[in-house]
Amino acid sequence: MIVLQIHFEKFNKNFIGHSATKKCRVSFEKQDGAMYFIAEIVKPDGTFGCKHEFKINGNVSQMFYTFINDGKTTIRFKIPDICLSLRGKPEQVAKITVAIAKLSGLKDDAKKIMEETKLVLPSPDAQKDAQKSTKTKSSLTDLPPSKKPKVELEKLKLEIRSHKEFIQVSHLPLTLTTLKIGNVQFSRLDQRCLRLVNLQWLTVNNTQLETLPESMDIFPNLCVLDLGNNYISDLPRMFFRTLSPNLTVLNLSKNKLTYLSEDISKLKNLKALYVRHNQLTRIPWKIGLLPNLRTLNISYNKIAYLPYSISSMYFDNIDISDAFDMGYMGRNLQTTEADHQVKSLMELAALSVLDRKIPLSVRSVPLTIIECMEYSYICHCGKKSINPPFKNISLISLKAISCCIEGLNSAPMLAVACSSKCLSRFKISLSPFKMYT
Repeated sequence: MIVLQIHFEKFNKNFIGHSATKKCRVSFEKQDGAMYFIAEIVKPDGTFGCKHEFKINGNVSQMFYTFINDGKTTIRFKIPDICLSLRGKPEQVAKITVAIAKLSGLKDDAKKIMEETKLVLPSPDAQKDAQKSTKTKSSLTDLPPSKKPKVELEKLKLEIRSHKEFIQVSHLPLTLTTLKIGNVQFSRLDQRCLRLVNLQWLTVNNTQLETLPESMDIFPNLCVLDLGNNYISDLPRMFFRTLSPNLTVLNLSKNKLTYLSEDISKLKNLKALYVRHNQLTRIPWKIGLLPNLRTLNISYNKIAYLPYSISSMYFDNIDISDAFDMGYMGRNLQTTEADHQVKSLMELAALSVLDRKIPLSVRSVPLTIIECMEYSYICHCGKKSINPPFKNISLISLKAISCCIEGLNSAPMLAVACSSKCLSRFKISLSPFKMYT
């Protein structure tokens, strides 16, 4: 038994009201030498109600099957003048549509539907044998099964392991929650991927990906994003701001990134961040504002130092193997407050935007000021500063912030103070540290 949702849209006002959507049991029936499409309405209690019959032979005026792979098709009959919109499992809807097209003489439509949905019908000899044993009433369950590519069988999870498989996929089901693509050659995300609003896990690994969409709000339910082993050198300006707030795992390893925006602090539910094997020179100062971050891998980069905000965090695992630029070690960044008594107009404008909490948008804030704000610091007192008067690099023991450490047990950290008062209050040392081995 096949049950579908059928929307009846009439053109004859004496037929089933103006329009209605009913849950129906569908089948074929032969009457007086002609085949009929039968739709029996299923009542809420499971019993069957009104039975509608539609002659097929020479009685179908038009078929619409653009969304056949999503389980949607529309059939317009001549008598009565009515459109039936079928909704259900793609495989079942495809079988019904092909059967009606062949019985009504629309062979070209039947052929196109079979090509689109990859339906495989039995050989002519098998069809003759089936016709001999066909009774007066036949069920749609007797129709040949659909054979689809292996990668299309799973409607919630789909994994594509090669470029050949990717080409064979005619469409990506909108119901997908997990999509994993690997070893495919494209420089930007395929347009078909951008329609998958239900995705919770997206992996695009080893695909030569270079460019990402300007906005990631096309994936509002995303929890895991794996973009490792690609050619990404720059992230879109709004990348972190438009990522799903549900994101817990972000993997950007083995790319060509040199910079991460301070907007990463927007990912309040992020638990794991992997940026190993890039060309990063700094870690976002606001990384300390990620309350749930437990795993951090920054190995094999060219980082100068860790931001002081990281000292207030605690990790389950942190990996800093070959993460730092050894040529930067031992530099003393000590400055005097007198050097910063006069602030530039750019700094004053940026500080005003920060203090007033103006939303960062190119429509309301000049781009040069936004870029200046990317390098803002936070003093121990909580005050933001674009160019703090006191800053120095010192060593921090990673044993104090992580229970599992990969690489060295200590790392350089940048501490800042917005005034001499904060310098003495928080006991920030301005003496240069010695090189560690």
